[in-house]
Amino acid sequence: MTQAITLQQYTGAALLNARQLNLSLQLITGEQKPTTLSHHNIMELLNVIESLAMSSHVLFDGSIQQQDKERLIRNNRLYHNLLQPTLLATPEERLACCEHAATQSWLLIEQWLAAPQVWSSERAIPAADAAHFVQALQDGLAIESSKLRQYASDVAENLNFLGAKSVAGVLLAAPDEAARASLRHTVTQVAQNATMSGCFAAGIVNRFRVNFVNELAASHDAAYVAAPVIEGLKTQQNMLLWRYLGTKLQGEAQQQHAERLRALSEQESAALNSFPYAYALLMNKRVKKPSQLLDLVFKVRDESVIRVQATEAGNRKRYIHNFSEQEFLDTQRTLFEDTYIGLSTVQDSWRDTLLSVGRSCLPAVLSVGSAGLGMVIPDSVVESAAAVSMASAGLLAERSRAASPGSAVQRVKLYRDNYMRWQKLLDHAAARASGGVSLQGRVADLFGVSVV
Repeated sequence: MTQAITLQQYTGAALLNARQLNLSLQLITGEQKPTTLSHHNIMELLNVIESLAMSSHVLFDGSIQQQDKERLIRNNRLYHNLLQPTLLATPEERLACCEHAATQSWLLIEQWLAAPQVWSSERAIPAADAAHFVQALQDGLAIESSKLRQYASDVAENLNFLGAKSVAGVLLAAPDEAARASLRHTVTQVAQNATMSGCFAAGIVNRFRVNFVNELAASHDAAYVAAPVIEGLKTQQNMLLWRYLGTKLQGEAQQQHAERLRALSEQESAALNSFPYAYALLMNKRVKKPSQLLDLVFKVRDESVIRVQATEAGNRKRYIHNFSEQEFLDTQRTLFEDTYIGLSTVQDSWRDTLLSVGRSCLPAVLSVGSAGLGMVIPDSVVESAAAVSMASAGLLAERSRAASPGSAVQRVKLYRDNYMRWQKLLDHAAARASGGVSLQGRVADLFGVSVV
């Protein structure tokens, strides 16, 4: 079986679901925020926080309804204008994205069509949308082939029902007449039983969406960022160095703080394992209100590291694949293990010494953009004097650091400094967890919501 279907250049950008971004802004601004959050919602929030901290910018699907984009555009300044809509300039580009996504998803869709006994496992889309969905498929399957592409384009452009893009893609992706006949037979059956239509349509939409967001990301040299706790291995379909280093980070935290973290709930452990960077930020005791969370995100966000990671061997490619879990881990290890070994064995830098001054420095050094200016936030006057002195001594070396270090030594040092900064933040998160502060409790207190 072919492991990699396509290889795409990756430039450091992430693509997230607009729903997740809207939820995060509702919580940050308090504007129309939900009164309760589920565990799934917390994971979505962590995904946004981590992507803001580790990506060059954050994309969302620019073809969604205007009302769904309005909050993102209006509040983009809060996220330092990192949010950007995807831009596919012509109807043909947008249609090609739908077609390619459905083609890559075809085996999944074909399995779904053949298994009506499992359709009820999907959460049905609204009845009105389901009716439009089924009717649009029926109409498209009845059209002669010479007119089909124009019909599919009209459906995709009008977007007057949920799943319109998937209908357009499926109509064009059916590989042969036998596949079209099978699809036509199934759709006819569904049309005769309206109770089946919502789940039937949801199954196709979800299988199409996996590759649609990846195609959309690929067209913008970005990676669709998801996590197992949200969507599963098949949906991640990308390999990012910062994700790999994050797993190492949380693994070290689990080893070093076994007693502290043993009492974590299953849900909280899932959050730490999937989003170690965001977990460390959200659990920070100095974050008392949502605006301070954003302040911390953008203080520790290091644009130099982001730029260098985008050029790292292996990380420059975005994968659409059919890996098993072990194949995914093996390939990821092949791509990134040397980088991790390099940063974990490098000789001490001035930052390492600074970081050892008082376990309570939080973090001892916060890098401000690519300038690398040392900004110290210690807990005591003694620590402050020592840390500021060493920060000043190290400043000349920091300022001489190239925005994109040319030598292997420079690159490894840059990774090492960044890695230790996050390690310090995660240390403090572990200490808070051991003191009885839960992630769910933090979210409830910080945003004024109930967590169920």
